[in-house]
Amino acid sequence: EQWLRLLNSKVFFWLQRERVSRLLGAPAYRDSSHLIITVDTQLLLGHIGDDSVTLSRINTGSTAYRAAPRGRDTFKQIADYPHPPRRRALKSASDIAELSVAGTVADILSVAVYADLHTPDGTQLVWKREPRGYVAATERQRRLRREHTRQVRGEYPGDFSTFPS
Repeated sequence: EQWLRLLNSKVFFWLQRERVSRLLGAPAYRDSSHLIITVDTQLLLGHIGDDSVTLSRINTGSTAYRAAPRGRDTFKQIADYPHPPRRRALKSASDIAELSVAGTVADILSVAVYADLHTPDGTQLVWKREPRGYVAATERQRRLRREHTRQVRGEYPGDFSTFPS
């Protein structure tokens, strides 16, 4: 129960597209729709700072296949993360399974690059970041974004459980 509380207190990001693809293709998920938000990690770190970010070598939420031991030490600060020694540099951060943020990521759109809706019928771009800001692909997304901004500003309460955040 403590482990679940710890997991639920964080926002998780995968650093490799292959991990996302494997999850979307897994039997438990392949027949459902999923909104995948791709963020710029450098912008994310600049937005929230390094102090609230931890790294993990495992998928901390997975219990499939001989799950590795888990605990508070599973999460390491960026400066304390034990990267394995290598003879040559890797092209990806494959020794890191997850990047997690304590609490929430306020204004995720400020660090988002694009969002795709993955359905059993295929993948569709929902919105993407343009040089001047964010351009929603649909009128519904533009409306939800305006409503979300009003809610954040305290202009009115509302239920935004369908807003991609």
